[in-house]
Order: sequence, then structure tokens, then C-alpha cells
Amino acid sequence: MLITEFNVTVTHAQVVVFERPPKAYEWTDDHVAQGFLFSPGDVSFGVPDHDGVCRIQIYSNEKFVLDDLCLWAVQIPFEVRGDFIDVGTVSETRKVHIDRDNYNLTFSAYDGLGIDGDCTFFLKLFFSNDTNPSFAIIKNGIGVTTDRVLRVDADEMS
Repeated sequence: MLITEFNVTVTHAQVVVFERPPKAYEWTDDHVAQGFLFSPGDVSFGVPDHDGVCRIQIYSNEKFVLDDLCLWAVQIPFEVRGDFIDVGTVSETRKVHIDRDNYNLTFSAYDGLGIDGDCTFFLKLFFSNDTNPSFAIIKNGIGVTTDRVLRVDADEMS
């Protein structure tokens, strides 16, 4: 079920999802290749440098289904412990209600110009309930250059 959608100007080449304010982490070549940087309670998904606005759609209690229009997609485990999470960019987030549970959080990207013509990327986040969530590269493409997960930890910046 689609619960919200909004436009953002992606800053620092990433979309963030967190329940607690994230720390500053160092992106390694492995993180860039797999398209995400993960730490329990927060994740950053890479978005290639581009001009223009992106649209974010957030789905809850709906399983991601890969289709031919998807440019790339990754999945990470995400536990929601409170009433709200923050989704957006490093400089601007929105509070979104997601029920407390364990999820496979799937981040997928589409050509926004091809779908609705007014955004660079169409970014979809799916929160799918799962008692045993896992990491996965679902589809590699311009935002994900590897076919396997390389790192599931993050190094804090010093």
C-alpha cells in the first residue's frame, strides 16, 4: 500500500532512512558499488549524481516485485522500534509512520523522465514484514555495480 510520496532534491548523492539520527559514516568503494551504507537503525542509499528533482514513494506491507522498468534495486533488513522513521536527504527529511516490526526494506530506482516526465529518478521504498530479513542485491545497474553484497557495516568518520 502506498503510504506517501514527495519530491526531493537529492543532496550528497544519497537518500537516507533512519529511526535515530545517523552518525557520519565513511562511504567506501564497496558501499558505492553495492548502492547502500548500512548501520542498524539507519541506512543511506546511493543515488548517482544528476540534475533535477527525484520523487520518493514509500510503501508499507507490500512486497517489492521486480519489473523491466527498474534500473537497480537493493534490500536491507530494517527494524522499526518507534512510531516514526525519517526519510529523505541529508539536508531534508520527512517523518513517516511505519508500524513497529522487522522488515525487508527494498530501495528501487526508475527513470523518472520515462515514468512521469517531471523528475530525474523515481525512487521507491518498500517495507515488507519479514521475521528473518536479509541483505540482497536484487538488480544491479547504474546505481549498483556489483551483483553481491560486499559490506554490511559502516565506519564512522573520525
